[in-house]
Amino acid sequence: MTQFLARTGLLAVLAVSALQLPPLQQAAQAADSAVRTLAWEDLMPPGEEERLQQAYDNYMASLGGKGMVMEGSPGDSMEQIGTFNVVQDLDGKQIRIPGFPVPLDMGGGGTTKEFLLVPYFGACIHSPPPPPNQVLYIRSDKPVSLPTNMDPVWVQGKLTTQRMDSDIGSAAYTLALEGLEPYYRKK
Repeated sequence: MTQFLARTGLLAVLAVSALQLPPLQQAAQAADSAVRTLAWEDLMPPGEEERLQQAYDNYMASLGGKGMVMEGSPGDSMEQIGTFNVVQDLDGKQIRIPGFPVPLDMGGGGTTKEFLLVPYFGACIHSPPPPPNQVLYIRSDKPVSLPTNMDPVWVQGKLTTQRMDSDIGSAAYTLALEGLEPYYRKK
């Protein structure tokens, strides 16, 4: 299991537990108990970790010891391994989850209306993309500014089990963005 977590970068998710909401947001969340704060593992249905581990094992076996891959070569990419299996009970729920934004489009002034949210830094760039059920497609009616230095954010909104595919990676969940704020570290 440790090998699985290290290989997918999910250990970085543990860093999330060292962060907390600002005091005003804590009070707002306490007043609005309908919003459920999720951890990334909450997005995986029962048995999904085992299915994912098997998929990674099969992929690694298919490489057959081909050795190193040169950066920039045709082999310098990793297919997105995993499933679109979702937790149906989350469909239509108001949720809040932390993660790292990966913009899909950038408008004027460095804003975007759509981005992927992933559980660890650098996902979808030079590391294996997370499984689809560990990626959220975020849509906003209004342009939002994202951190310019890949800092993590909290997102809040209505989650649906609507699939989205892009060149960067596919998502098994879609979130209609209602709130976006930076992480805050515990002091």
